[in-house]
Amino acid sequence: MNKRITKGLAVLLLLALSFAGCEKGDYTEPYTAFGEVYFDVNKTAVRDYLKVRYNGNPIDWHDVVRDHFRVPEGEGKFEFYDERTGELLFEKTMNIIPGSPEKWMLFQPTETDPIAVLDPNGQADEEAAPEGFMKLKIANYAGDLLSDNLNIVVLGLNMNMETIELATLENISNNLGEEEYRQIPTGGSDILAYTFKFRDTNTQAFLKNHGGDDYWNQNLFLYPDMISPFPEKRVYTIYFKSSEQWGEYPAFIKSGDKYYDINPEILYAD
Repeated sequence: MNKRITKGLAVLLLLALSFAGCEKGDYTEPYTAFGEVYFDVNKTAVRDYLKVRYNGNPIDWHDVVRDHFRVPEGEGKFEFYDERTGELLFEKTMNIIPGSPEKWMLFQPTETDPIAVLDPNGQADEEAAPEGFMKLKIANYAGDLLSDNLNIVVLGLNMNMETIELATLENISNNLGEEEYRQIPTGGSDILAYTFKFRDTNTQAFLKNHGGDDYWNQNLFLYPDMISPFPEKRVYTIYFKSSEQWGEYPAFIKSGDKYYDINPEILYAD
């Protein structure tokens, strides 16, 4: 028999045996389904130092979109830790299901606070504010500068850059979990933004800036209407935190040999 024909028959025989093996299920290419997990870390004080392990294995932040992970289906555990100290900050075990993304928000207002894991739509069920009002849930996480016995005066900033007192919120907690929504007048269409003054509940004295005047943040206002998407219900959850500033200035707060502002941070806006 011609040698070329003999070699051709041998190749055909090998191919036939290969297909037969596949049909019998002797070998199949392994397949792993993946699910997606999202962690919003923008409200985490140690966000720049966060590292993560999944089922004990480190995940390099540079290998993923910072808040987005694709992991195999089934039960798994995320562990977030501080790269500076190795301290475990929080862990969460979940059952990963392909096609059903997990979405969570990490909340840590200061580096000394524990990390709370929140629903990113945590106030979606709250009823809208009545016409002419907004609803605020508000807490004090600037305890290094503010009294634990705190009232907050809400000021509206109008088109002439004048402030108008809208409401006084009494007995502000240093824990959002202890707070309820408070109803506050919006001040009408002339109001462009909001800022705040801080008064001690016991002494009724306002917090003073370095220049000796009542302190209010002149560099950072709360502009609810500039949030995207627009908060149709006018329902907000905000908290206050301190931020160290560049140096001496009359409008800042002096504490020790450093200077600070108190910033309103929006956690939720609907």
